[in-house]
Amino acid sequence: MSIQRYTTGSGSVRYRARIKFHSREVATRVFERRRDAEAWEREQKRRLHLGEWFDPRRGRVPLEEVAEEWLAARSAVKRRTRETDESTWRLHVEPRFGDRPVASITTAEVEQWVGSLVRRALRVERQPLSGDAALGAQPRRTGQPHHREPCRVRTAAP
Repeated sequence: MSIQRYTTGSGSVRYRARIKFHSREVATRVFERRRDAEAWEREQKRRLHLGEWFDPRRGRVPLEEVAEEWLAARSAVKRRTRETDESTWRLHVEPRFGDRPVASITTAEVEQWVGSLVRRALRVERQPLSGDAALGAQPRRTGQPHHREPCRVRTAAP
C-alpha cells in the first residue's frame, strides 16, 4: 500500500493511494490532499486487518451474478436445502434485488424488505383461518361462546 504524489496536466498536485492484497492491486483512489489519501489508506488497512474489507469493483456486480456463484458453490449441501435456497432466491430475492449492483443495496433497505415479507407472511397465514378454524372448532353459528367444552358430559337432572 502506498501513496504517490503526481502532477496533473493542468499543474495541480494529486495523491494516488493504492491498496494491495496478496500482491495484487485491489483498489486505487485519487485525492487532492495527502492527509485525505492517508486517512483512506489507514481505513482500508484497518478493514483488511479485521476482514471487513470489500473490493469496490465487486460492489458494481449485479447481485444475480453473485447469487449464481454462491448457489453453484453450494453443491455439497443436501438436495432439499439447495432447492429451498434456489426457490427463495427466485421467488423472493431476485425480483427485488437481482439486477441491482451489490454496493447499492443498503442494510436498511434489506431490513425494511424483510419486515414487509414477515408482515405479508403473517397476513397470508391468518387470512384463510377464522378464529374458530384456528382453534380446530366448527364456525359458530349458534352464538355459543368459545370456551364451551365440546366433550362435556351432560348429566340428567335429579
